[in-house]
Amino acid sequence: IGRTTGVVLDSGDGVTHVVPIYEGFAVDHAIGRMDVAGRDVTRWLRLLLRKEGTDLHRTSEFEIVREIKEKACYLATNVVKEEASENDKLIYPLPDGSRLEIGASRFRAPEVLFRPELIGEEWPGIAQLVNDSI
Repeated sequence: IGRTTGVVLDSGDGVTHVVPIYEGFAVDHAIGRMDVAGRDVTRWLRLLLRKEGTDLHRTSEFEIVREIKEKACYLATNVVKEEASENDKLIYPLPDGSRLEIGASRFRAPEVLFRPELIGEEWPGIAQLVNDSI
């Protein structure tokens, strides 16, 4: 039976790892790491939402932003097309019963994983990290 060859991309709350696998074994010298991950996406989303007019800055509200990230954010395959359809907003229900209208922040926030310079980080981004590992 053949062994698995591929790449594992693991992006948690605080760190992202890329682990190339060859014939079932991790290629240790090619493992990549980036200290940009889910928490950074949440912080960036909070800032983007603030720019859209929603201020969720308290600690308890950070959890709401994290939940919004996990349920409403996505990666845009064509950012230019998504930007053009700015009218496509999501109505997100908040715990207090109010409703939050979320626009482009839904696809802009995850971009920090590919472009860490957006948040002032000097990491290469996921695409480059994967490329360097393989």
